Amino acid sequence: MGDISRRLAAIAVAAATVAGGSIGISPIASSVGANTTGSPRAKPLAWVPCRDVREIRCASLRVPLDRARPTGPQVTIGISMLPARRKSRRIGVLLVNPGGPGSSGQKFVRQLRRGLSSTLLDRFDIVGWDPRGVGGSGEIRCYSDQKSYDRYYAVDPDPDSPAEVAALVETAREFALACGAKNSRDVLRFAGTADVIDDMDAIRAALGEETISFFGFSYGTLLGLRYADKYPKRVRAFALDGVLDPTADANERSTEQAAGFDRAMNAFLELCRADRCGWIRDGETAGAAFDRLVATIDAAPLVVRRRNKPSRMLGSGEFIVGVLASLYNRDSGWPLLRRGLTEVEKG
Repeated sequence: MGDISRRLAAIAVAAATVAGGSIGISPIASSVGANTTGSPRAKPLAWVPCRDVREIRCASLRVPLDRARPTGPQVTIGISMLPARRKSRRIGVLLVNPGGPGSSGQKFVRQLRRGLSSTLLDRFDIVGWDPRGVGGSGEIRCYSDQKSYDRYYAVDPDPDSPAEVAALVETAREFALACGAKNSRDVLRFAGTADVIDDMDAIRAALGEETISFFGFSYGTLLGLRYADKYPKRVRAFALDGVLDPTADANERSTEQAAGFDRAMNAFLELCRADRCGWIRDGETAGAAFDRLVATIDAAPLVVRRRNKPSRMLGSGEFIVGVLASLYNRDSGWPLLRRGLTEVEKG
């Protein structure tokens, strides 16, 4: 693994950190219970036009915090649906998840109304939900203010001294303690993948569907795999993009993700080498130019001046997170990355 890969691997896990408030829990009898087949049973969802996009409908579903206690505390799951455009040709429901973990499925529906093919939009109700701890399903926040998050991301993710290693370890410890202090143990305990796939099936039941189709990306593929394993008879068709190995542990997944980022970064660098991007100096290779920019920010964070907003600092952590976010999409992300690196070169 080269220098670029090592830098990307160092921050890959931190980039997926969850953000948000705390999951709202109320000790009300569950509206979703288990019937004799083990399938959740729920009242139909009450759809209303979403405030931001009227063509999309919004609803919420109350589900047990702990499936083993169906009449115990509940959580609310936020759901959005873009109805099929041609009712006469409607096939069914297509659930979607963009990955993360920590990404909003409700926001994903808003993106997909312009990103999916006409065939899918005509024939499927596109349904996205915010998994537990995300957005409309009770955001889990570990810090109360933006400055604390800024400090968290400002720590050098590629430590090259004992002091920087100690700072990275202490920051991770502080973050974990803050999460535990700000959120109840049960909220964190029941916000995992197993809970989310049971919520998927509760959504299916509330929609009145015998089976569902599913479109998942990245971590969303793990939801699809685990759902199909637990509820195989409720699967119509699943499309999984960027499939995670369900048997891999966190370290193995981080290594695999770093290798993927490395391939994307090398492709971006090759494009910039051929096109002479503005952040590459005469006589430099694209890789050497990138490493130089990383070293520049590592040595002295840059002051970022923003129009009509207070200035802030760009440190190593934010820099690498920005690079990672840009690498996901060649069409929209790479031009932003090219422009951003050019701005860093200018200081």
